[in-house]
Amino acid sequence: MESRFSLQLDEFHPSEGGTAVALGFFDGVHRGHQAILKTAREMAQARGLEPIAFTFSNHPATVLAPERSPDLLMDQVERFALIERLGLRVVWLDFQSAFSRIEAADFARGFLKERLGARVVSVGPNYRFGHGARGDGALLASLAEEMGLEVVQVPGLESGGALVSSSRIRRLVRHGRMEEAAAALGRPYRVQGRVEAGDSRGANLGTRTANLRIPEGRVVPATGVYAVWAGCLGNLRPGVANFGVRPTFGGGVPVLEVHLLDFTADLYGRHLEVFLVSRLRDERRFPHADDLKAQIGLDVALARAILSRSSKPESLVRLG
Repeated sequence: MESRFSLQLDEFHPSEGGTAVALGFFDGVHRGHQAILKTAREMAQARGLEPIAFTFSNHPATVLAPERSPDLLMDQVERFALIERLGLRVVWLDFQSAFSRIEAADFARGFLKERLGARVVSVGPNYRFGHGARGDGALLASLAEEMGLEVVQVPGLESGGALVSSSRIRRLVRHGRMEEAAAALGRPYRVQGRVEAGDSRGANLGTRTANLRIPEGRVVPATGVYAVWAGCLGNLRPGVANFGVRPTFGGGVPVLEVHLLDFTADLYGRHLEVFLVSRLRDERRFPHADDLKAQIGLDVALARAILSRSSKPESLVRLG
C-alpha cells in the first residue's frame, strides 16, 4: 500500500517559504521520535513553513555494515504513514554509499539549506550525519549559525529509567517485555501479515487460530504465549496468541498462532494485524493434547483479564 503523501527526494520541491525538517531514520516512530517530529511540525506552524521529515527507505547499516544491520520494528509503509499521521510530509531517499561520503559541512549547506529548503531543523540527541558520521547536533548547530538556519536539539525521553531508543525497544521485544516496549513506543508492538493455512489443530482443541509468519527483517518477539489485540480492516478484538514452534506437536518453523476471543469466522487469506500486549508464559511441551487444552483455557482467562484493563490500540491497517 503506497502512501499518497510521501515523496522521493527527486520529486520534492520545497515551498517558497522554506521548510522545517525533522531528521532521522525513525524506526518504530517511538515517543522520542514523536517529540522530534512534533517539534518540526510546531515550528513550521509558528513560522509559516512546510513541515517535512527527511529519512531513508532502507537503514543505512544495510549499506555501510550489512553484518550489523538491525531487524526493524516496522516496515517502510507503516513508518512513513505514522510520520504523516503526525502532520509531516515524508521526503525519502534510498540510502547508498555515495550519500555516506558527503562531508558534514556540505550536507548542511548544500543539502539541508539548498535541496530541502530548510529554515528550521529538529534532531534527536544521538543524531549523526556526514562522512564517517562525524557530524552531530553540536556541529550542525555551529554550521547552521553561519547559514541563518535554526537547529533544535530535542532532548531524549526516558521510559522505565532508560533512554527511549529503537535499539532498546528491539531488545525489550526480543525478551518478551512487551509492557516496557509499549511504554517506549507509545503503543503495543505490532506485527502483521497474511493469514496462512494451518493444520487445524487449534480448531480440534476448541480454539480456532489464524496463523501468520513474522516477515523477514522484522524484530521477532520471544517465543511464548501473549495477550493480544488482533483483527482485520481496523476491527480489533481481544485474543491470545502463541509464537513458537508448537513443541507439543513436534515443532517446526516458528509461527504466530492467534486465537480471537468470541470470534469464529475463517480469516484464511486475510490481512491480520496483531498488537502484542503482554507475555503470559513460556512456550512449552505438554504430554497430552488434553493438558494443552486445559492450559489454553487458563491462558484465555488470563488474557481476558489483562485486556479488560488495556486500552484498545488504534488500528494501523489502513495507514499509507
